[in-house]
Amino acid sequence: MKLLRSMIDRPIAVMMLYLIFLVAGILSLLRLPLELMPDVEFPRLSVSTHWPNSSAEIVESFITAPIEAVCSGIKGVSFVSSSSEEGQSIITAEFTRGTNMDFAALELNEKLALVRDSLPHGASSPAIVKYVPKEFATGTLLSFYLYGDMPSAEIRRTAMTTMRGKLLSVRGVSAVQVVGGVEPVILIEMNPTLCQALNIEANDVSRAIREMRGPQSVGMVDKGDTRYTLRVENSITANDLENLEIQIGSQRCIRIADIGRVRVTHENPNHLRRLDGKPAIVIDIHKEAGANIIKTANRVYARIEEMKSQLDRLHFLKMHDQSEQIRIDLKVLASRALFSIMVIFLVLRFFLHGSSPLIILSTIFYALLITGILLLFAHMSLNILTLAGLALGFGMTVDNSVVVLDTIYHHHEMGYGAREASLLGCRQVFLPVLASTATTLAALAPLFYVQNEFQLYYHSFALAVSLSLLASLFVAFSLIPMLASRILPLSGSQKQGFGLDHLLAGKMVRWCLRYRALLLPLLLIILVGTGYLFTFIPRGSVWHIPERNGIDVAISMPEGADVGITDALAQEFERTCLADGLIERVTCEIFDEHALLQILFPEELERTGYPIILKEKLMMKAAGIGGVSVGVYGYGEGFQSGETDVMPLFNIKVLGYDYVRVKTIAEAVGKRLAQFARIHDIDTNSKGWSSREDASEMAVILNRENLNRHRMTCFAVLDQIQGHLRESARRHVIRLNDREYQLQLKMQGAEQFDLQQLRQLKVQNGHSVRLTDVADVRQRTTMPRIERENQQYQRLISFAYRGSSLQGQQFVDSIIKTTQLPAGFKLQGARTWGWMTKKETSQIEGIIALALLLVFMVTAALFESLRLPFLIILSIPLAMIGVVAIHLLTGRSLDRGAYIGIVLLSGIVVNNAILLVSHIQTLILSGVEQQQAVVQAALDRLRPILMTSLTTIVGLVPLIIQANDGSMWSSLALTTASGLTASTFLILLAMPALYTVFAK
Repeated sequence: MKLLRSMIDRPIAVMMLYLIFLVAGILSLLRLPLELMPDVEFPRLSVSTHWPNSSAEIVESFITAPIEAVCSGIKGVSFVSSSSEEGQSIITAEFTRGTNMDFAALELNEKLALVRDSLPHGASSPAIVKYVPKEFATGTLLSFYLYGDMPSAEIRRTAMTTMRGKLLSVRGVSAVQVVGGVEPVILIEMNPTLCQALNIEANDVSRAIREMRGPQSVGMVDKGDTRYTLRVENSITANDLENLEIQIGSQRCIRIADIGRVRVTHENPNHLRRLDGKPAIVIDIHKEAGANIIKTANRVYARIEEMKSQLDRLHFLKMHDQSEQIRIDLKVLASRALFSIMVIFLVLRFFLHGSSPLIILSTIFYALLITGILLLFAHMSLNILTLAGLALGFGMTVDNSVVVLDTIYHHHEMGYGAREASLLGCRQVFLPVLASTATTLAALAPLFYVQNEFQLYYHSFALAVSLSLLASLFVAFSLIPMLASRILPLSGSQKQGFGLDHLLAGKMVRWCLRYRALLLPLLLIILVGTGYLFTFIPRGSVWHIPERNGIDVAISMPEGADVGITDALAQEFERTCLADGLIERVTCEIFDEHALLQILFPEELERTGYPIILKEKLMMKAAGIGGVSVGVYGYGEGFQSGETDVMPLFNIKVLGYDYVRVKTIAEAVGKRLAQFARIHDIDTNSKGWSSREDASEMAVILNRENLNRHRMTCFAVLDQIQGHLRESARRHVIRLNDREYQLQLKMQGAEQFDLQQLRQLKVQNGHSVRLTDVADVRQRTTMPRIERENQQYQRLISFAYRGSSLQGQQFVDSIIKTTQLPAGFKLQGARTWGWMTKKETSQIEGIIALALLLVFMVTAALFESLRLPFLIILSIPLAMIGVVAIHLLTGRSLDRGAYIGIVLLSGIVVNNAILLVSHIQTLILSGVEQQQAVVQAALDRLRPILMTSLTTIVGLVPLIIQANDGSMWSSLALTTASGLTASTFLILLAMPALYTVFAK
């Protein structure tokens, strides 16, 4: 209180202090990094390895298994999962909480060095990548399509030579990646007849080229007292390659030009992109860490405008802009702040007169500035999570000031002078206000200790809200009493607010006290009914319809299809889309065996019948194509009916150490599911939108006995086979005319080489024999993808359930419990389409329980009682009445945002109860009879309770209105506002009656 008295008596010092806050706060907000997502670290590492032209089984055996063993031995690893598919292996290792991920990555890299040399020839070096959840994977700053009427190779060359360097020079840009197009290659085509006649193998040519290049660095050389690295400059031209001599026997040499030809061409594409039917590539631009996202994006846009004038036949189209979301968030925050401040001012003006509303509004301004200072010292950034926390806190930051100022005015109305009223008012509510802030902070505290992806979602948010509340508490007991002591008249006579509130509230409170024998059982019935209805609210997020109308065309070709054939079919659908000239954009991405077309319409046509007409045309074209799977999917409001209700909503995971048994169990469970009428769309090998049960590969099975009889080696046979293949695993890099090229060695006719020619191929080692004489060539079935968890094979069963999500989850639980499995195998539920897993649900329920415990401890410390805190905590079930009602009325699910809203409610709704019960206790201790004290306390605290609740609710309204219905923040705000609304009225009516029961 001495500090408070000194602040009231020394206004100039307080004004100078807040002037410092003003300057430092503005500078802090300007210096805070502006990011889309927080710079967070998640305890998970991924190891990615590529081995081109290798099946999933081979990748799993020779790459995934040894790397999995290394990952499992790293200190702190709690869970390891892997995925092996054709040409790629991905292993993910999760670590325990508190693991230093930099050291973990270093240890993993050191141990991977032990297995790198044992990996198969042609496999890439394992790459370690820190995990970022999809919601936080901001990826590139900007992505652009570069397209035009020229070959994709020429577009890529233009981007690499004339554009990439200019974009890299932009301040704030760290990297520029050009994705797509084809690279030039040096192709040496050899005549197979001449090679066979001269007994020349592709390996002989490769050896001659390696010797021709020679080493780049050969050692060190001294010059006086200085030692230099000796480097050999060996410039090679295409003419040098043609004249390169290959040793034949001991005395003869022959040039490459005599057995083939050397030419510069382009690699065979395996991935194509087009935009509106024209070849396209993608330019990805990354920003430097800590660079301002908006300023960097603006500089890139300015540089691109400069380059557009130099490009005649090429055009830019923005594909992705990370800064757009930040720009939108800042605009929304500004409009939300103005709206909230305006409505809060009207609310305060309704209850208070004079300059009081302006005094309280200053709390928001200075709390924001002080929070900016604290965020800067905490090394935080302004991002979507911290901005949401600040927006949510607009209404909450004025609560403390409202209570303090209203109590000061109450004492002023009782006849105290301005200075005395400020001192007495602050002294009376210091502990209740401190406890109210402490309960909110206590409810938020568990969010700092959550695990897994929850910590990424809520750590920054909880910190922003907590810092803003601490700032508002400081302002409420420093700036508010100083201003109130100067603005209030010297003697107390002014009446605030209106007069009917006390009359109506007094009658209602007395009525509730008189009929509490009827009121309390009725309230108990309502609470029990609320708890029962709560079980019917679905958990997790749901599928939301996109805002814009569009059509996706997914083409799946037969196994082994060539990218050229897939591209030709995709072009037919493109021509159908572009024929009318009414499409805004058609993007097409083509791979060997599948393609995806995405069609967008102009906004003026989205709500017409044209999208549906075009979809029917595409479906008719798809129906006329045999042997190919073509799916046409419409999304958006125009395609709402019947499109999204067939998605599988539930997953069951089968785990075991035997892949064949896992597959058998999954198929058996699928047959069992098919017996239930509510189950449909069962997939016993679910991997997303499309999956192939089995793939095929051609296997060359060498006969060791025959190889020995013909005095041939395995390496020699495989080397000769590779030269005839269209796509070969053999790769060389050569520097030609100061530019690096991929070097390919092929026999003439490799583009048309087929299976029959492979079987008839003659391999030689002094004498020639057919391949079938030393090997068996056969087709065999292989797995397209192998997934494992903790070295157990896993298989996913997906299905749709006709009924509520809660019933569906109960059905999944019953299937898991009643399925008999052999030892070493198990079933477990899996995350499905955004629905929360049991682990996540139990964790969030634990957070709520811990929040309640902390709130109980804070209130017990305030009242020096173990009984009254139970009365305070009853305000939380009262709030749940509003939460359940709003979710049932709107049909929304309890997603992550709603659960965190409940956590936040645990700290907010008890504030009103604390104010009321604390004042009752004060009046009783001063000698007032209990029933009169209960009524008087309800009347005295009516105005601050209504003001604090209304300002908080009003501060949440813009977040509810402007946020997307499916967003986490909209759900959080709606849950908080509905619960606070219900608890405010029920606390004012029921808490006095409940107090008389608990006081006994």
